Amino acid sequence: MTTRGGNMTSSPHRPARTDPLAAALTAARHAAGLTQQQLADRSGISRPTIARVETGRASLGSARIWDWAAACGTTPADVFADAQGKNQ
Repeated sequence: MTTRGGNMTSSPHRPARTDPLAAALTAARHAAGLTQQQLADRSGISRPTIARVETGRASLGSARIWDWAAACGTTPADVFADAQGKNQ
């Protein structure tokens, strides 16, 4: 990471760290058989935000994690359990 004007930016030579929660949210969407647009329509989360979350460039607050999980037919507890498993 480098700083520019006090802001953290990713180094172009260093790959982004894999985010277990992002991977678990993506897995929940895939398990539900949803496209990003279908998830957006069901959850109220914009498709660009979904794309940024899935690539680790954005994060969600707890209310949005509930929305995402419900749209995928699962629970936040299951999503977090999956994320914990991916982090080990």
